[in-house]
Amino acid sequence: MSYQIKVYHSSMYELLCSFLIYTTRKWTDDLDWGQEWIDDVSCRLDPTIVEQIDTFRSSEMIDYDILYLWTIQREPKTDIPSCIHYLETCDLDELYAQTTPYVDHVAKEDVARIRDSYTPLIKAWYEQYFAEIEHTIIPFLEEDAKEKQQLISKMDPIDLVEYATNGVVVEPLDHLHTIILMPMIHSRPVNYYVKLNGMLLIQYAIDLPETNEHQVPIGLARFTRALSDPKRLLILRYLAQELRSTSEVAEIMQMTPEAVGSHIRILRVAGLLRTHLNDENEKYSIRADGIAEMQLFLESYLRL
Repeated sequence: MSYQIKVYHSSMYELLCSFLIYTTRKWTDDLDWGQEWIDDVSCRLDPTIVEQIDTFRSSEMIDYDILYLWTIQREPKTDIPSCIHYLETCDLDELYAQTTPYVDHVAKEDVARIRDSYTPLIKAWYEQYFAEIEHTIIPFLEEDAKEKQQLISKMDPIDLVEYATNGVVVEPLDHLHTIILMPMIHSRPVNYYVKLNGMLLIQYAIDLPETNEHQVPIGLARFTRALSDPKRLLILRYLAQELRSTSEVAEIMQMTPEAVGSHIRILRVAGLLRTHLNDENEKYSIRADGIAEMQLFLESYLRL
């Protein structure tokens, strides 16, 4: 049984992506903008908002998954103020009814908490940060989404997902009927998954165009960083031989899973690994296309 591919893009999705990254500080060391962006945005926000957001630092990721679920059930082209107004005024029973088919074990009290606690902060985030930059990034999301939408009828769903995400492989599963691809800029180069009943949302990162021809392309910089550590070269060698999980690689290399996971993330964002998603855990294999792309990046930069 195969799955259906949909491609959604929206200012609201990008707003939630940026809010999630700032609030949770997840993947800060792996992101292109990283800590410098965190510090810059903190200076723009009202100090009271920064304090309030800090209290959500350790919130469960399911809160953000549910926020994404609510927004994708709206018309994708709905503007951000309208989406926020909807969350502010929507009947609790309606939101609960939207949530329960896709999220197990969620109580009405959870729905109320997420709506009432996050919506004011999302509104402030929009007014004090996102509104100023929205017009500069949305055209890139629209362009990328249009390309992927045109490929839906031309590519196998598995191949399209891997192409869009730079290496994520999702085999057909009986309970998975829809994958929604969502281009994002703030999360680059990290992909983020939202697993719902019957549906998988994949926020895949897209790069902004290079503006300085003399600057090392970001893709090439990721490649060189990924190959700069002998441990990562060993991991590539092990994953070229067999599909393995983080814990399996950690056992072979006599390292902690956390340390191996950090190395795998660096290899992954460089496009050198495939991530195989299943119901239990993620496994990884080498991505030969990534090796070929590295050579092309280098030749192009060196003008060979």
